[in-house]
Amino acid sequence: MSYPFKISDPVHGFIRFNALEQRVIDSRPFQRLRYIRQMGVAYLVYPGANHTRFEHSLGVMELVTRIYDAICHDLPQEKSAYWLQILRLAALCHDMGHLPFSHTAEKVLLPNGGHEQMTLELIRSEELSAIWQELGEEAENAIIKLAVSEAGFKLTSLEKLLSQLITDDNFGADRIDYLIRDAFYTGVGYRFDSRQLVDTLRILPDGDALSLGVTEGGIQSVESLWITRYMMYSRVYQHPKSRAYANHMIRFMERHYDKSLPYLEQTDFVVLTQLLEMAKKGDYDARVLLKMEPAYEAILCKEPTNLSKFGEKVIIDSAFQRKGKRLFPVLSEEGEVISSEEASPFLSEIPIGGKAIQVYAHPEFTKQLKEALECVE
Repeated sequence: MSYPFKISDPVHGFIRFNALEQRVIDSRPFQRLRYIRQMGVAYLVYPGANHTRFEHSLGVMELVTRIYDAICHDLPQEKSAYWLQILRLAALCHDMGHLPFSHTAEKVLLPNGGHEQMTLELIRSEELSAIWQELGEEAENAIIKLAVSEAGFKLTSLEKLLSQLITDDNFGADRIDYLIRDAFYTGVGYRFDSRQLVDTLRILPDGDALSLGVTEGGIQSVESLWITRYMMYSRVYQHPKSRAYANHMIRFMERHYDKSLPYLEQTDFVVLTQLLEMAKKGDYDARVLLKMEPAYEAILCKEPTNLSKFGEKVIIDSAFQRKGKRLFPVLSEEGEVISSEEASPFLSEIPIGGKAIQVYAHPEFTKQLKEALECVE
């Protein structure tokens, strides 16, 4: 496949693409991602974290291509170029439905299906459907199957395998890119050898099905990925100050976000404009997010109950971290397929990361709240 166009990316180097992909990149749904920050309001703690879903999505397309190239000799040759094209387009589209500031207020504003439902609707939009038609009548559904895990389609064994290339907990291009990219832009020093990981990927039997796995030589790269993930959650994604700002933004958007706007017009800049307007009217959350007032302070509590009497002077953190699957097949040096548990007893010992339940209190009420809730320092 020929890729005559390229974009320079600080994480992966040149990201190359073809004319069809250029049309997707230049489309309104994809260009909107330039104005959706990848890490929400983390830039208020890590000033470099201003990168967006736009470059992340390009990075996922680049990585998923490298993964496909590493395993393509194990794939059926029939229509291999077609499925690579579908895979690259699905990687480009997988995050199209994100709200302003990404995941920050998704739970309260998109309770039914989250950003994936909006991604599905955008992939089916008139502008993008016209592009998919050039690949055939089944292309649109094929892209949806690989890009949106909750779309409700029944996937073939090949489609399940290809969707893993984007979404898998251990080897998915989405996870690999965001860990590398977020570490780069926040300036923290956590790294893992993604090239070694990709190079050692294989398609291996996993029970009655085929699944992504690694050769035994790649197991340390998987361990390094999970260590990096743990450190990123502990130090960056659930940094107490960053979570405080995130909760101020959640509360602000729940009250003031205008969901009536056409979705393609919903960007970070719309919210920032709202913040400025409401800050002038004395809205405390808006003033915190514009650095005009101090953020609520984090308190680690044993039992965060009976908080109603404190009203809006208290916020319970809504951070949630799903557990990741660490079971996958490994091709041993003897040519046998073994489980990841057998290949790496250490893997299951790596903690998930995250913190105990956090309560955030208005600075004037911190001492009173600690006494009332028997909090520990």
